[in-house]
Amino acid sequence: MSTDREADEPLARYPVTEANPAGTKWTLALYPDYFRVEARDDGPYEVDRADVSERVQTFDQGLFLRRVLAVRLKKNKLLFRLEPEAFAAVRAWIGPPTAEDLQVALKRRLGWVTPLGLLFVVAALPIGDRDWEPVSLALGLGLILTARFAKLWPHRVFFAIDALWFAGLAANSVWLLSHEWSWLRAGLLVVQLLLVRSGWREYRRFAPDRAATAEAADEEADVQDEWDRRERG
Repeated sequence: MSTDREADEPLARYPVTEANPAGTKWTLALYPDYFRVEARDDGPYEVDRADVSERVQTFDQGLFLRRVLAVRLKKNKLLFRLEPEAFAAVRAWIGPPTAEDLQVALKRRLGWVTPLGLLFVVAALPIGDRDWEPVSLALGLGLILTARFAKLWPHRVFFAIDALWFAGLAANSVWLLSHEWSWLRAGLLVVQLLLVRSGWREYRRFAPDRAATAEAADEEADVQDEWDRRERG
């Protein structure tokens, strides 16, 4: 932490709780260009605004990820539970999603699916006594190609494709469960449905109207900066 930053006054300061068994109490301070978290016996840790896409995630879904702020440090990741006011302030400070956010989100979402696609491809091959499985082959190749194309041409549509892929798996799980109950398959169905929901949420998060809002906010900030410079001049 630089000496110049020690004298900075935060825009806002909030008490937050680390999502660990001890429920460690931290303080979150928001500044114009960075935020800081610190506890009595740990920190402080700072995250610059330019690093938010890579190091920060917010979650507000389900029973276990309500108003959660995830901050990646050098050695580990800290999870904080926030009150509604603090969570809204952090979301506002981060701002609408950008093109860089889209690339990072696609990498997080699809970075692990290539090995899964390879498993489907291998399982579809007529090895040993197994029959040829063209549906599994198509699913595996589709997942691999989706991850590849998303890396080459980042677009929010790949979240929808990914969600549809898992929706197909979920439909197949429902059909199998209707014929024979299995707790393991039921658990897989829950995971598949969660992945469908999260993929669709990401697709909606990067809607064009939100990107336009981000551009408008940037333009407004540029105009305000220019006006402030003229006033000082």
